[in-house]
Amino acid sequence: MNHVSTRPARLTDLPRLFYWRNHPDQIQLSSSKQTVSFTDHARWFLSSLSRNYNHIYIIRLHTGSLVTPIGQIRFTKALDHAQIYIISIYLISPFSGQGFGQPAYTHALRNFLNYLFRKGNTDSITLNAVVRSENTRSLRFFAKLGFTRMTQPQSNDFTHLSTTLACSPDE
Repeated sequence: MNHVSTRPARLTDLPRLFYWRNHPDQIQLSSSKQTVSFTDHARWFLSSLSRNYNHIYIIRLHTGSLVTPIGQIRFTKALDHAQIYIISIYLISPFSGQGFGQPAYTHALRNFLNYLFRKGNTDSITLNAVVRSENTRSLRFFAKLGFTRMTQPQSNDFTHLSTTLACSPDE
């Protein structure tokens, strides 16, 4: 039986994440719609691993004894707000749209909230998602997870969604 898990990203994930980041499917839905150079990506990734503002998890599909990386989920601390994080998630083709996103989100979020609770940083956090307005699949995904549209859109190209969650120990 298949199941999904997540693990924190590590240095050896750099080439894989660079490839995924520049894949045409991801470029089409990204905020910039631009590729990035390996140098720029490596600089960002190494900085992300060494600081506590960006928490990256690799989404993995378990099929029997085979474990396949199928995407990433990231929680990035908003610069001016200690308790607000921007969430980004994607699954690579052909795993997108197969029902793996919600269990991946649940698994990564549980790990992330436990991390925050252990650090004693906060009692609750707000997650914000910024989604291209034409990306109806992602909009439906976040709605199913309890995210609601924020009232003042900053751009017609993007839809801003939000949810607030308690940081409590995993039971």
